[in-house]
Amino acid sequence: MPSLPHRSPADESPLKLSEVKEQLEACLSNVQRLGSFAVSGSPRQCANPGVFVNGVGSIGLPLSDRDARALVEASHEAPFGKGSETIVDVNVRKTWELNADAFELQNPAWPAELATMLQDVLQRMGIPKLGVKAELYKMLLYEEGAMFKPHQDSEKAPGMFATLVVCLPSKHEGGNVRLSHAGKHMIFQTAETSAFDCNYMAWFSDVVHEVLPVTSGRRLVLTYNIINTLGVHASASDIVKSSTRLRNIFLSWQHLYDNKKDRESSMLVYQLEHQYTQVSLHFHALKGADKQIVSTLKQTCSELGFHIYLAILERVVLGDTGEHEDGDYGYYGGYDDEPLDNFHEIVDVIEEDVKLLQVVDLAENVVANDMDVHDDNVITRGHYSDEDPQEEDYSGFTGNEGVTATHFYRHTAVVVVPRGARVSFLLDREIDSISQEARNQMDLIAKGLLHEISSENQENSSSDNSWEEFLQICDVVARNNDPSRRSNRYGLPSTAPFSSQVVEQLLRFSVQKAHLSSFMAVLLVDSTGLPFSIYSIIGEAIGVFGLEPLKPQLHLFLERMPTFSERFQAIEKIAKNRASSTEVQSWYTDQLGVTLSSADFTAPEDVDWLIIAAQDDETILSSHILSAVKKMSDKSLMLTFLVALAKRLGSISQTSKAAITDAIKDTLPTIIEQLGLQFSSNARDSYSGKRQKIGEVGHVVPEVQYHISRRHIADLLFISFSLGLEAVMDQMIAKIAEQAASVPAEILPRDFVPFLEVILDAFASQKGIYSNPHFQFLFQQLLGNYVNRYVEKEPMPPTDWSRPRRGCGCKDCKELNRFLTNPAMATCPFSMAEHRRTHLERQLDPSEYQMKTERYGSPYTLVVTKTNGGYQKVHQKWVQRRTHAQKTVMALGSDALKTLLGDLYESIIDCRGVASLNVTRVSTVDGGQADVILLD
Repeated sequence: MPSLPHRSPADESPLKLSEVKEQLEACLSNVQRLGSFAVSGSPRQCANPGVFVNGVGSIGLPLSDRDARALVEASHEAPFGKGSETIVDVNVRKTWELNADAFELQNPAWPAELATMLQDVLQRMGIPKLGVKAELYKMLLYEEGAMFKPHQDSEKAPGMFATLVVCLPSKHEGGNVRLSHAGKHMIFQTAETSAFDCNYMAWFSDVVHEVLPVTSGRRLVLTYNIINTLGVHASASDIVKSSTRLRNIFLSWQHLYDNKKDRESSMLVYQLEHQYTQVSLHFHALKGADKQIVSTLKQTCSELGFHIYLAILERVVLGDTGEHEDGDYGYYGGYDDEPLDNFHEIVDVIEEDVKLLQVVDLAENVVANDMDVHDDNVITRGHYSDEDPQEEDYSGFTGNEGVTATHFYRHTAVVVVPRGARVSFLLDREIDSISQEARNQMDLIAKGLLHEISSENQENSSSDNSWEEFLQICDVVARNNDPSRRSNRYGLPSTAPFSSQVVEQLLRFSVQKAHLSSFMAVLLVDSTGLPFSIYSIIGEAIGVFGLEPLKPQLHLFLERMPTFSERFQAIEKIAKNRASSTEVQSWYTDQLGVTLSSADFTAPEDVDWLIIAAQDDETILSSHILSAVKKMSDKSLMLTFLVALAKRLGSISQTSKAAITDAIKDTLPTIIEQLGLQFSSNARDSYSGKRQKIGEVGHVVPEVQYHISRRHIADLLFISFSLGLEAVMDQMIAKIAEQAASVPAEILPRDFVPFLEVILDAFASQKGIYSNPHFQFLFQQLLGNYVNRYVEKEPMPPTDWSRPRRGCGCKDCKELNRFLTNPAMATCPFSMAEHRRTHLERQLDPSEYQMKTERYGSPYTLVVTKTNGGYQKVHQKWVQRRTHAQKTVMALGSDALKTLLGDLYESIIDCRGVASLNVTRVSTVDGGQADVILLD
């Protein structure tokens, strides 16, 4: 941004805001008729003017070679004025011209086309159209090499103040018009659309301009003098004077704001002439004088570092209408009939509010909604009471109270903010009175401002104003994000308006600028919800500011964090450069010790970070971590941590290894005792009254509750094996074997065999367990019980016709059972009534017995024949269990099993039964005794 120009001593006496408003209103009222010193445009559909040259005839467009030659024959070389003389000099001006009396424009539609062009020119140049006309002057033909050196137009007719040039269709290259005035420059091009289209341009007579050489083709133009018949003259110099005046007003306003730095002088709102919706509220949609005013303000704002916005201005007026109820005689006071235009007159104003419903920048970004504005900051066009409101809320009669109406007046306005006041205007809002949407909007604006400041800093173009804006943002964020300063309508802390990303940007930039006070102002904001990347920035800040000034706030941050994982991550990031600072290393050790001594490890992520802490510093491991672990109430988390340490025994020092081993030996019995290492003996169906099966093997699976997971058991075994704690390992395996021998057989395939998979996975890097007698015993016990108790021996076919008893014990059922238990009898007739025959049929399984009724004689006879169907069904279920078991066992891996099972490998793999089973008594880890089924 450019720096503000030096102000003379005469300017040092600041104006009041009311004086700034008065001067600005007067200046902008004048700007409405002042526009750009030159404009150009292209009509959407340009009519052919119908050029007819005397002595030649009609000239076709686009211009042909034949017609061009005819024009040259009818034309003369164009002269130019030099002092009081008019001369021809092709080194200054080289072109052909025809005077207006030498040709005609015969198309009747051309005057309307010309009027449209003139209206656009007048509006954009800020010229009132009353009394202004365009008078045809000449037709000019520029051939290759033709040009006109820089010059100003002379007054060719009374009241002439500007020139209009219409470029007709004639293909050419070059011929650009270059214009200059008061240090500003423009270039109008005509070549790009010259083959088939028209375009036009205009400028004030006092503007210096030149026609650059045509490089190919021909440029054909009509020139008009723009004349004011009322004798009112305008020039480009008027624009310069108005711009200079506006600039001086802004400088005075800036001086006022720099001295006061208050919100009252931080903005001015100027009401525009036309109405625009929120959708059409953007610079390119502005019309007439509005466009000119905003364009002028935009240019001056850009020069002086001011900021400009467009807004919907709303004034809300609440007042008494003077109407009230008059007994049985109706109403008196106010209107006798319906009020004019359906609005009720307010005779006594009770309250007025002014706000900006929506504010957008000139890039069409919405920067604010529902922003309160003081009436002193608004410059209006007359008093609102002179116009009708856009909307009304009418209370009607409510008992003894008076009748009120609320009028809403809405206008479009331009908002100007002096240099250094942008942050206050956009971000310094009453947080508790705005919506969450508005808070989100403020956060986005803050991010945008910080991005702008950061970009300037990276490009080494950062100014004092940028740094001042940064400090203002720090102040706004620190105030509004502080939970003690914001609350919702219920008195509870409301959501912080500025996100952690904004806080992070502020902290990072403060560190880059080595600015401690701004860093601390933002750091004092409540830490709840801040990302851990903030603590990395704090670590960088320690390298810039030192640790001492940050200690109090760091202590507060850590106190607020509820879990060990959060505290450790914060400490780790803050002290990330501790290797290069003994002070930071000492702080890290102290804080970690305090955290470990007070932490309650309740979540798996706590253990994850505890393991990282142990890996980072063996001293802390010995001095703090192991003692903290021993106090863990959740023994499964304790076990997870100890397993991780056991896996690292080979990579740590002998001293730490001894400390870890001692800690594990001390805590392992407690873990085993509290985790249980036993299965519940209560077996019940998973569903009330229902039986659940595994696949199609026909076994009911009771629901068994465990006190410890399979992985935990494997981890305990791993630790014991790693530390050489054979006695502990023996007792654990004996306990597992005891459970395998006592749980319902149906549990074995669901839990015990998969447990062996977990064992193999946990000891994947310890192939030595295959030949370890403890693990061989474990695998032999679990798989032997699996084969013998779950698969069972293969059922044999019956050797005679004896079958199990059936029935209810009635006389007929007793007769049936005599037949069923007879080993020599395969068929038996039962002559009896139908209901008795049906009763017997219901006692027998059709898959095991054939039943046929002989329907002759009286009563009929039921003939029952025994079959081997029962055996076949039992054998089929056994085959299914055996097939399932073989697949399950082989999935453990044949190489491992050959070593682990030894001589039992073949019989277990075959799944037809494993030797004979004996029972022995073993000692358990808790000092008791258990019966274990041993395999011969």
